[in-house]
Amino acid sequence: MLKYFENMISIIESSRKLTFYGAALALIFVIQSAYWWIYGFAEKLTRDQVSICWPFFQSCSGFRFLNSFEYKIFFFSLALLGMTTSVLFLIKKIKKAVLLLLVSEIISVLFILLDYRLRLNQNIMILFVILIYLFALNKQQLLKIVIILFYFFAGLLKLNPEWLSGEAIYGTLWLVPNEFKSLAAKYVVFLELFLIWFLLLSKRFKIVVLIHLFLFHIASLGVVGFYYPVLMLLILSIFILDIFDEDKNVRFLSFDFIGVFILSVLTLFNTAPHFLGHDNALTGESRILSFHMFDAITTCNSNAVIHYIDKPQEKIDLYMPNVVRIRCDPVVFLSRARQLCLLNASNTHFFDLDWVLETKKKSDKNTSFKTIVDIKNFCSQNIKYSLFFKNDWIRNH
Repeated sequence: MLKYFENMISIIESSRKLTFYGAALALIFVIQSAYWWIYGFAEKLTRDQVSICWPFFQSCSGFRFLNSFEYKIFFFSLALLGMTTSVLFLIKKIKKAVLLLLVSEIISVLFILLDYRLRLNQNIMILFVILIYLFALNKQQLLKIVIILFYFFAGLLKLNPEWLSGEAIYGTLWLVPNEFKSLAAKYVVFLELFLIWFLLLSKRFKIVVLIHLFLFHIASLGVVGFYYPVLMLLILSIFILDIFDEDKNVRFLSFDFIGVFILSVLTLFNTAPHFLGHDNALTGESRILSFHMFDAITTCNSNAVIHYIDKPQEKIDLYMPNVVRIRCDPVVFLSRARQLCLLNASNTHFFDLDWVLETKKKSDKNTSFKTIVDIKNFCSQNIKYSLFFKNDWIRNH
């Protein structure tokens, strides 16, 4: 095992491009920390705030030990760690830099597990890029392929009426007049499904595609904010470095078991939702570990009706403000309903609760809400959530 990691380090040390790319990847943690700080996660993740737990880690609230000031110290420390790691790559202290890059990603993942609202597509991309960078033998080619797959899988999700009509694009696109929103949506699909593969061709094609991607991410700033565009600039820097320092001796797609395994896992995560046979934009099933792009904007109502033994029932609205991609995700309300069960566990007047979730797409203006979840006596049923397969308690639509 030690020999394997020494080999990984020597591969990076022998490539000026991989060294500079490591410095770029380390800066991701600066951007990530800034996002968490700016969007108020120091306040959202304190013990006294409502937690939204991952379905496989329902005890997440018990691991919230820090107050808001301490979280800010944590964000600052992670950003400082990222900057230090980047400098170590630039001054050729590769062993220390690689170790700190791995430590930074482990810390980041552990923090993300504290709340499901931290699951962003960006964080999934960071994980897979760093896994390839640190553990794959054929790093340069597999890094390019994994990045192309990010865009390709995002493009597949956009092959639906909501996206192609422009309905799924909320916010204001920079550089694009509102009347051209539908045309811009179709262009993005063409870019992500077809044009993106030209990054594997000659330097001239790379430059053309990178210009398209740069304009695409600039235009998206008014919709997604700064985190995603800046992150993608850092991740795409492998192609920019390739333009100025193309390695002629790198064999294309030489076999690499670990690298191929990582790509296979990414592919499994992002193809599984297409085989469940229902509308994943409404149910959110199998998307926890896959990309959850702008395929449709949903709106929903979710409530719990609490039944008491000796007093009238109580209806509680479970909805809470959230990012568009997960604000109607059953995982969010599953966590909220479970928390109500825990809160009432010692209440001698409590009997059980019923949980209902109704959802519809914003584009379905003339249709009624569809019942996604309707569970009677929720607390006594010990509902489980399957990451990859159909959940019997989520209704098909």
